[in-house]
Amino acid sequence: KARDIASDVLLKIWKRIQDSGLYAFNVAHAVSYALLSYESAWLKYHYPLEYMCNLLTKEAGQGIKKDSLEKVLAECRKLDIVFLPPDINKSKWEFTTEKDKIRAGICAIKGMGEKAYDSINSKVPFADLDDFLDRASEGNTFTKKNIYITILSGMMNGLEDMDRREMLLKAMQKKESLTKKEKEAGVQI
Repeated sequence: KARDIASDVLLKIWKRIQDSGLYAFNVAHAVSYALLSYESAWLKYHYPLEYMCNLLTKEAGQGIKKDSLEKVLAECRKLDIVFLPPDINKSKWEFTTEKDKIRAGICAIKGMGEKAYDSINSKVPFADLDDFLDRASEGNTFTKKNIYITILSGMMNGLEDMDRREMLLKAMQKKESLTKKEKEAGVQI
């Protein structure tokens, strides 16, 4: 009325706005999200270990962001879920469940690619650090950098009764001696 618009015109405009509102929010989309939310809540309630294990693998596959990882880990603590460290002989690419615990997956270790994992996974189990160093570097997919990452991430802790620094020094010495032998034999590096 302040702008001199007839009330029947205003009612017509309002009716059009109301009718378009029925199509503005996609009901099928909302139902799909509701169903997905219900199924996720059901799985988390009945299978919390497996649910969180898969959620961690999904997060790692997307490149773990610190804030989202903290949220998932806080939820795991609320659910009293215990984590097992990564292990060269037991860890898989994805997070796995093991005796009511979650074993960290190699996908969560920065610097380890799936090709490097595939190359060492085909050679497990490893008896000790020397066995690992001898067999892991066969082929070109598992590099010196991957060996160092494997040691520094704690994946080798179950093999040797020495700390990571000692293992790293041993690996560096072994790799240096192998490099010298390869140079003497005329192998291109």
